[in-house]
This record gives sequence, structure tokens and C-alpha cells, in this order.
Amino acid sequence: MFIMKKEMCILAALVLIFAIPAVLASTEINVRTLPNHKVHIILQSITPPVSTILEGSFIVMSDGSGMAKATYSGEKKEARINVKVSKDGKEVVHYIFEDMGLGSPLYLQINPNDILDDYKKVEEEKAAAEAKELADEESAKLAEEQAELKRIADEETARLAAEKANSSIFRVTGSAISGTLGKTPKYIYYILGIGLIAFIFVFLARSGKIKGILPAFQSSSKIIPKTNPIVPKTQPAQTQITSSTQNPSEVIANAERKIKEAQMEIAKLKNQERITDAEKKLKEDVTNLEKLKRGY
Repeated sequence: MFIMKKEMCILAALVLIFAIPAVLASTEINVRTLPNHKVHIILQSITPPVSTILEGSFIVMSDGSGMAKATYSGEKKEARINVKVSKDGKEVVHYIFEDMGLGSPLYLQINPNDILDDYKKVEEEKAAAEAKELADEESAKLAEEQAELKRIADEETARLAAEKANSSIFRVTGSAISGTLGKTPKYIYYILGIGLIAFIFVFLARSGKIKGILPAFQSSSKIIPKTNPIVPKTQPAQTQITSSTQNPSEVIANAERKIKEAQMEIAKLKNQERITDAEKKLKEDVTNLEKLKRGY
């Protein structure tokens, strides 16, 4: 019987040993204030009368950075925390933090012009806001860079498209012009040839050489009928004389008329390149004529 009672006592003692820490939760109180000052921390009950019920009291000195720490162990979950800061027996600042939760670390700040009931939370929120602001700035900068790159890419795409379009237009226009020039009617060349011949006749007529060339040309092209082999010898000479006496002004007028017709045909050409080619050919013919003239 005695042994059983002894075992029961030991068991009860063990239960108390493990139960007390669970009931008496520890609360770390961090106070940030002026450096090297005396900090008096008083925990009071939130139930009346608050002035008489004390849950705990601590007096600590703040270090060079202004930090003072105390640890409260008790079963209370809330308390009024009365903090007084003094220097050389004179009170510097005094503040009461109402309804502060216990069981987790507290971060109190008490300065003459700056009092916070959770300075750690404020610092974290400030850091988060600064990080967000920095992230927003980076995002805005990145968006601007992307917009600039897109603008440059769009301009380059538009430029390449314009160059491609211009190249296509040039090829189509060149093909059309080439096809048009390739289909130049043959009568144009005939007109140019006639004009060249007429120009030669005009030139020779004005230079006085046509009188010697025309009779010879006419006599060589004269056809004598085979049905009349007996012809007086003086007849061909008379014919030649008659032919040689043809009015040169008529030949010149006909040549000038044909040149004007050729010029009118050239003026009717709408394509400037064909006109250029025709004029170039005419200049070459004139050059050949000059060479022919120098040969006489």
C-alpha cells in the first residue's frame, strides 16, 4: 500500500514538471529605445483594477544600439505593458502599450517622437513596399525596353516590306517596258530606214552630188524591152538626158516629207525609252552618213 502511494506521488510530480512549462509560456519582450538608458518594463493585468495587479516587472539597461530585452513567463495571454525610460533618475519617455498579446516575441519601440507597438512588422512592411517599388520600376523599365525593341523591329519589318514592294514594282515595270520594247512594230524600223534614205538624198542633193549619181542609178535600173531589139542608139541617151533633167527640188521635197513623217511617228511614241532608242539609232545613222560623205 505504501509502495503504491509512493509511485503515485512520483507520477504526479512528473506530470507537474512537464505541465508547468506548457502552462507558463515564455514571452520575449524586445524594447528599442535610446542608447544607454534605464528601461523599466511593467506588465499589468487588463482586468480592473489594472493599477494594483502586477504580472511582472523588469528593470534593464539599453545597450549602445538602444536595445533592451526581458523575458516574461506566465499563464496570462494578454497584458498592459507599461514602459518607462529614464536617464540619471529623470524620466525621458513613458508609454503604456494596451492589450498586448503574450506567448510570442514582442517588438516595442519607444522614443520621444517615435512609438511603435511592433517595429519589426513595420520594418518588414517597409522592406516589402521598397522591394515592390523596385520590382515595379524594373518591370516598367523592362516594358519600355521591350516596347522600344518592338518599335525597332516594326520599323525594320516595314522598311524590308517597302523595299520588297519597290523591288517587285521595279521588276514588273521593267518587264513591261522590256516587253513593250521587244514588241516594237517593224514598220517603225521601215519608217526610220526610209527617213534615213531620204536624208541621204537631201544631203547629196544639197551638196550637188546627186546630179552625178541619179542618172547612173536611173540608167542602171532602166529595163529595155526585148521585143524591140532595134532601137536607135540616140534613144537611150535621150532618155537618160530626160531622166537626168528631173527637177531635184521634187526629190528634196519628197525626202523632206518622208523625214517629217518619220519624225511624226517618233513623236507619237509614248514610251520615253523607245523614243530614246529611236533617237539613238537615228544619231547612229547620221554618223554613218557622215562617214559615207567623207568617203566620197
